[in-house]
Amino acid sequence: MVDLGAGTGLFSRPLARAVGPGGTAYAVDINADLLAHIERTAVEQGLDNLVAVQATTDDPQIPEPADLILICDTLHHISDRPTYLTSLRHYLRPGGRVAVIDFFESVHLAPSMHYSLEELDGWARAAGFTKAASYDFLDSNFFVVYSCGDCPEYN
Repeated sequence: MVDLGAGTGLFSRPLARAVGPGGTAYAVDINADLLAHIERTAVEQGLDNLVAVQATTDDPQIPEPADLILICDTLHHISDRPTYLTSLRHYLRPGGRVAVIDFFESVHLAPSMHYSLEELDGWARAAGFTKAASYDFLDSNFFVVYSCGDCPEYN
């Protein structure tokens, strides 16, 4: 599993616990200081299966294909979202999923960072993803899951 845009590792540590000692969870971020924090807390909590990954602004650099990529409150920071979503197919195993949680609207975001669920659905469709699930229990965020099927041209 991958926590893309991991920040402080809020979701990375639970993902590492969820995959257990036989799996690997990747905390991916562009901020080296945050990754150092994640590494430190992983050691403190005995999470040997949590690996911090230094990403670039246009490539997550995930070391191996994953079953799930979680992108929580991060996609709005990416300038070319359609291309980035397409590139994620390369990092998924056949049948892998991308879960996106992001703001409907936020006064804390610049207008250029806003996008709609309809735009996201269109970008995901164009990238070859199929919407697998949508949840509406969050007040200010949408939460959708896309599947890549077998990702034939990338795997």
